[in-house]
Amino acid sequence: MDWNDPDFRRRLRATFEAEAREHLRAIVPDVVLAESAAGAALAEVLGRVLKRLHTLKGAARAVELPEAEQLCHALEGLCAGWQRQHQVGTAEQFDLVHQACATLEQLAHDPAPQFAVQALDLARRIDHTASANAGAAPPPRSVPLPPAGTVSEPAKPAREEEYDPLPTRSLAEAAEQSEAVRVKAHDLDLLRGQVDALLPLELALAHQLGELRELEALAGDPDQVAARARQLAGALHGAHTRLSAVRTRLGEAVLDLAMVSARTALDNLPGAVRNQARMRGKRVAFNMRNDAGRIDRRILDVLREAALHLVTNAIDHGIEQPAARRAAGKAEEGSLEVTVSADDAGWVTLSVADDGAGMDTAALGSAAVRLGVTSAEQFASLDQHQRLHLALEAGVSTMSAVTSSSGRGVGLAIVAERAREVGGELRLHSAPGQGSRFELNVPVRVAAVRALLVRCADAVYAIPLAGLDGVARIGPDALATVEGRLTYAWKEQVLAAFPLGQLLGGGPGEARVAIVARASGLTCAILADDIEGELPLVPRGLGKLLGRPRYYTGAAPLPDGRLVPLLALDQVVADGMGRHATGAVIQAEAERPLGEARRRMLVVEDSVTSRLLLKHIMETAGYDVVTAVDGLDAQSQLRHGRFDAVVTDVEMPRVDGIALTRSIRANPETAELPVVLVTSLQAPEERERGLEAGADAYVVKGAFDQDSLLATLARLM
Repeated sequence: MDWNDPDFRRRLRATFEAEAREHLRAIVPDVVLAESAAGAALAEVLGRVLKRLHTLKGAARAVELPEAEQLCHALEGLCAGWQRQHQVGTAEQFDLVHQACATLEQLAHDPAPQFAVQALDLARRIDHTASANAGAAPPPRSVPLPPAGTVSEPAKPAREEEYDPLPTRSLAEAAEQSEAVRVKAHDLDLLRGQVDALLPLELALAHQLGELRELEALAGDPDQVAARARQLAGALHGAHTRLSAVRTRLGEAVLDLAMVSARTALDNLPGAVRNQARMRGKRVAFNMRNDAGRIDRRILDVLREAALHLVTNAIDHGIEQPAARRAAGKAEEGSLEVTVSADDAGWVTLSVADDGAGMDTAALGSAAVRLGVTSAEQFASLDQHQRLHLALEAGVSTMSAVTSSSGRGVGLAIVAERAREVGGELRLHSAPGQGSRFELNVPVRVAAVRALLVRCADAVYAIPLAGLDGVARIGPDALATVEGRLTYAWKEQVLAAFPLGQLLGGGPGEARVAIVARASGLTCAILADDIEGELPLVPRGLGKLLGRPRYYTGAAPLPDGRLVPLLALDQVVADGMGRHATGAVIQAEAERPLGEARRRMLVVEDSVTSRLLLKHIMETAGYDVVTAVDGLDAQSQLRHGRFDAVVTDVEMPRVDGIALTRSIRANPETAELPVVLVTSLQAPEERERGLEAGADAYVVKGAFDQDSLLATLARLM
């Protein structure tokens, strides 16, 4: 092969780029390990690094990249010196190594002059560092440059199984390794067999089409036409059944070809965590575990991108500076743990957990109000879970300044959007002072989506079945208005409800059907006019011209030719639960008789869901109910109105239920007012605290019985 042949040079460079990326993705995690290793463990790690550097240096020589070759040689010298001395250098020296690895990957992809100059400068600085460590003058450059027009054989790798070149392809095609799929001959044979099975079906359909045309000649004999039509209908039904089976097998075979090992999903994290922590002056103990097997390569791309965004968020926003951690009684070194696991149901979970300061919901609220994502009034009505999920809105950030990696409020929004695109979900958990955990759940592979088709006025929408708990016709007493919000009674639960058509820009509609949906940890009832059926759909992207519509992840064709949009269920649920939707009432609340014995109750609860439930129960029992979002709000309500009893949660912001009870007992005007504590705290000492404060009764949420609550209220008044 002539070295001057452009096609040959492109193929060789493409192979080198893939090989360089593979080696560097193994080198960087080992370099991170070496920074804290000692003794035999250090020698083993450095030995692996040196073997890969030597192989990479030989490969760079083969494709005439002398700058990459010199940089590999300099790194070899530095690591060999550490190995001889049985100790590693400073953090600044490791910074140089990580810069060199990044430059090598860039140079392998694009040997532009600016990257070549950068590589030579780094090689010089690393040589100087290595000689300073050894206490000697810098050694002369020992890497010979190949003469123009010649090529040497690539150096053999230390272990043959470590080098598995990809099929030759152009440099442009190799720009993204994720676009290359290695296929076994057996899998290709299976695929070819299914394609071959389509031929007789095509011939059968062509024959039946010809018979349909011949049927036109029999138009004068209705009986003969009817009999022939029945025969053709049976034949077409059989062809359809066989075609469906072949399409299913063919689809499964294609999906299997797209499955790749999940082991590379976290390869780039150790170096990213180390460098990000160094930039922020933080200390981070990083652990990762990957127990997933084979996944769709598109899911692999989602996991890789999401993991990088989430660890960056944890280091920038979560883990505190060493001084702040000391002041909080924590170890100076923060903990960051990343795991990937798969279950038998076909889902893979990426979990990123830190032990940092947790998420500041007040700061999230301020940012969301400033951007118009929510209003101050709406934010006050959100529970803790809903407030946390404001972090998934684009532009919402708790950082006051923009850095090179954070502060624009887009990282988490990108992760949530990528999850929606493949039918997954991002969930957030956080506790002040204890840390945060992000869980990304995505399917193991991207395939057809089973969806429910719902109609709102003249529009039809598809909702993924994976996020639905039930569908029911709305009865006459199922809807009620609580605190100006629509609620739906379903299986002894009271759910917030909203009309889908109104949220998507139309009218509220007739609301004959309730679809119970769950997303982002929330459950609610979506109201629609009717159900048109259930179908498997293959969604497609909406294209660049449409951008990223808020409530849609794609669209899919229906059998009748219509195009139906697929809803982003988590965004629909989040906004329908109060962040954006007006929640207009579409069915009047049932009239209740107003007798003299009607009692007025004050319900105090910071969770909007629990508040709606308690209000609904007591209004159904015939009480007038006023609500308060916490103890401070309740104290204000008590000053301006008269009540027959107070039902309050214990754990609330600002003023909790215990302090509220004490203030009620301390005020002569309310000292005799019955107080019932409704709480999840079941410990005997907590019950004693409530009773000592002056509560008349104590109801535990975990064993909540609405009859018991109503009986308690009836007994106290």
